[in-house]
Amino acid sequence: MMKGSKHSLKSKRKMSEARKGGIGPFKGKHHTEETRKKLRESHKGQISWRRGLSIKKGKRTPRKMINGKRFQISHLVWLKENQLYRIPDGCVIHHINGDVENNNIENLQLMDKYSHDTLHREISKALRNC
Repeated sequence: MMKGSKHSLKSKRKMSEARKGGIGPFKGKHHTEETRKKLRESHKGQISWRRGLSIKKGKRTPRKMINGKRFQISHLVWLKENQLYRIPDGCVIHHINGDVENNNIENLQLMDKYSHDTLHREISKALRNC
């Protein structure tokens, strides 16, 4: 269902011309070293991408690009083994041994999100109490 009115032919042409633009306003410009330092500080603790790996909390999660989208390799392995196209809603793939780089099907388990979060909460609590 479309709200409002459709764009006129004149408006469509204007928008098309605007999208064709030549050089972007930031082409050839670079951040100063001071700005780079501020950006690095502001992005601490966030997920960063390096050579197809998601780096979060010191763990490297292998990823693969398919049709311009990034997928966790563990998800692809589990889906292929179970002949499915997507992980069921409310579920996650759990690495049984805790090694996110070990994507053998024997190490992957489908869990509902609540149980998965509870399991990891209990593991974290146990590790803190050691």
